[in-house]
Amino acid sequence: MADRVYSLVKGPAGWVLFLDGARVGGNYGTKEAAFEAAFEAVMVAASFVVGVGDGVQINVPSDAR
Repeated sequence: MADRVYSLVKGPAGWVLFLDGARVGGNYGTKEAAFEAAFEAVMVAASFVVGVGDGVQINVPSDAR
C-alpha cells in the first residue's frame, strides 16, 4: 500500500501542484486556486486509490513565516 501525496508549493510565478514529488499542474495565481485544482485531481483519483487500499494526502503550507 502507498499514499499519494499532493503538495502545493509556492513558486516564483505563483503556486504549483506536485504529486509524489513530480509537477502535475501549471502555475496558479493563488494558493486557493492551486488547492481547487488539487481537490479536483484528488476526487478523480481517490475513488480508485482508496478502493485498492492506498491513501491520499494533501499538503498545503500555512502563511505563517
